[in-house]
Amino acid sequence: MYVTGILAASIALAVAAAAPHAWLDAPRPAGWSYRVAMPAAPPYRLDGRIVPGGKDPELLPGGRCASTVRRARTAPERSVAARGWFIGRVVPPLPSSTSRGSWAVVMGISGADGMCRGLGYQLFAFRSGVYVGTLSPQLMDARTDASFVSLHVTSPSTLQVDFLRYADADPLCCPHATTRVSFAVTKNAYPSIAPYATETTPTSR
Repeated sequence: MYVTGILAASIALAVAAAAPHAWLDAPRPAGWSYRVAMPAAPPYRLDGRIVPGGKDPELLPGGRCASTVRRARTAPERSVAARGWFIGRVVPPLPSSTSRGSWAVVMGISGADGMCRGLGYQLFAFRSGVYVGTLSPQLMDARTDASFVSLHVTSPSTLQVDFLRYADADPLCCPHATTRVSFAVTKNAYPSIAPYATETTPTSR
C-alpha cells in the first residue's frame, strides 16, 4: 500500500510538471498526498538568484507586503511556518465540531508580486489536527490559471475548493471559468486528502 501510494503520488507530480494545470481538467484527478511529507517553502529568488536568507524581503517585518501575512497562531499554522512558509491571511476560519472532528486549512506563501498578491503559495489541509496533504499538486500564483479563489467545508471529511481558470486570451481581471474540486480524506492507515471530482463552470461576463 505504501509503495503504491508513493508511486501514484510520483506519477501525479510528474504529470503536473509536464502539464501543470491539466489535473483540473480530469473528471477524477489522480491524488498526490498519500504519505507525502509537508513540503518546505521554496527559497525566494530575485533575478534568478536566491536572496540572502531565502525569504522574500517584502514579506518580512517592515517589508512593503508584510501586512498581507501574519505570525502563526495555531498548531497547524506553526507547523507550516516551521517549513519556511509565511502564513497568509486570506483563508477564513473554518467551522469545526469536536464531536465530528475539525478542519483547518493554512495558506503558506513564499513570495509576493508588485501588488502584494501571493506568489508560490500552497494550501495545507489538516483534519482533527493531523496534516493530510496539500490542495494543489503544485504551487500557485495569484491571477494565473489554477490559482485558489475559495474553499467550502461540505462535511467532516470532505472539502470543495474553487480554482480560477485562465486562457491565454483572458485579461487578468476576468478568468473565463472556475473549476471546483471535491476532496475527501481517505480511510487508509495514514489519512490523506485526495480529489475525487471536478466541475468547471464558465464565468458570467
